[in-house]
Amino acid sequence: MKPHIISQSQRRHIQQAYESALIAMGGQAKNHLLAHQLLSECITQDPATPIYINALFENLQSLPDRPVSPWISKLRNWKFFQAAKGQRVADAIGFGLRALYRHRTDLLVLCRLGEVCQVADLWAAAECYLRQALLHNPNDQRATRLLAESLLQQARFEESLYYWQQLPADKELDSQVRDVIQCLQTNLPATEAPTGENPANSWEQEIEENSTSPQLYLELSQRLVQENRWDEATSLLTRGLSAIGSNSELLDQLETVRLESYRHRHEIAVTLHQINPQILGPETLRDLQSELDRTELQVCERRARRYPTDYHYQLQLAICLRRTGNYRGALKQLGQIPETDQTAAEVTLETGKCHQHLHQFSEAVAAYHHLIDGLENQAERCIYEQALYHGGILTDAMGNGQRAQQWLSRLLEISPDYQDARDRLDKIKVISDNKGTNNLTASSPESDS
Repeated sequence: MKPHIISQSQRRHIQQAYESALIAMGGQAKNHLLAHQLLSECITQDPATPIYINALFENLQSLPDRPVSPWISKLRNWKFFQAAKGQRVADAIGFGLRALYRHRTDLLVLCRLGEVCQVADLWAAAECYLRQALLHNPNDQRATRLLAESLLQQARFEESLYYWQQLPADKELDSQVRDVIQCLQTNLPATEAPTGENPANSWEQEIEENSTSPQLYLELSQRLVQENRWDEATSLLTRGLSAIGSNSELLDQLETVRLESYRHRHEIAVTLHQINPQILGPETLRDLQSELDRTELQVCERRARRYPTDYHYQLQLAICLRRTGNYRGALKQLGQIPETDQTAAEVTLETGKCHQHLHQFSEAVAAYHHLIDGLENQAERCIYEQALYHGGILTDAMGNGQRAQQWLSRLLEISPDYQDARDRLDKIKVISDNKGTNNLTASSPESDS
């Protein structure tokens, strides 16, 4: 379930209720009940926004702590538990917030609210309820595990690992959870302080002794990257740029670290999704992919401006534009690269791909043909193979089976294991043979008898 769209008029109403709640919470004449009612209204209408939930808990802090036993909670709040069981999100949240006004530390209600939000993919909201549960019950295993899951869905891997590690070591965890913990431990930097001399201190001394050496910052950042300590590497390079001033090597390294950190997080997410799609869902995976694509595009744009005569960066920018669906922008970028440049073969391949995406099929075939017959000696093998494959598939779709067979056959000569090309070629040959047989049958004297 996804949160419903909130209209502008509804958003204004929620904002007015929120501001009124803050007034009721402050001043001399505090009215905690009114504030709770107003904030509950905000949350039920917009359950995904943590600011309203946190304000509600801040208001509840003024109420007395009245612990309640689990069986009394289940009996008194049976409407809430029934709504939660039936996954009626709005009703469950409304009844749950009423229950919290009676007993703000009710562990069962807090955890169940967290689960309700998780079912509705409201991961940030679930985090609020679960953190409140752990505030009053720091060692509760159920709340700890649920919070670890919510943080994982938000791609906050370091925090998630911390809570996974809070579960008792002797607790029998299912194999998928063990795989998740192993994946995070393998791909994240160690959190324990190293024994002996702290390397950070020695690096700090090196920097103090030679704070204007670009090479020193590059070497130290590379060490941090090898340990997956992306934030520290970014901070170090930023510090270097501040001390030295504009430096192309440091700028390049800073952009590379930033880009690779996003790629690394996406790779972790892919692995976790493969372990169990419910542990890290497709929406989170898509968000991370979009973030990676956006970051890569930004880096390529900056480098294309920084190095206007290095056409490799212009080509990379065009590839990023094509991957993000901006085919016309990619073609415009490709058109600025001279045909005499060493990237000519790959530029021609990308030109064909962009034309093909724009359904400009004749232009696409012309580009592939130019690469195959004109730039064969300049193209790397992988580039040449892609041109043969895409060109063969496209020409077949356009009805030119003879050229499709020619290009796909040439591809299989240099790459016999290209199974998809072989399957396609076999289909083209079968269709061609059938057409030939039909034509012979239609023209033979026996066909009229």
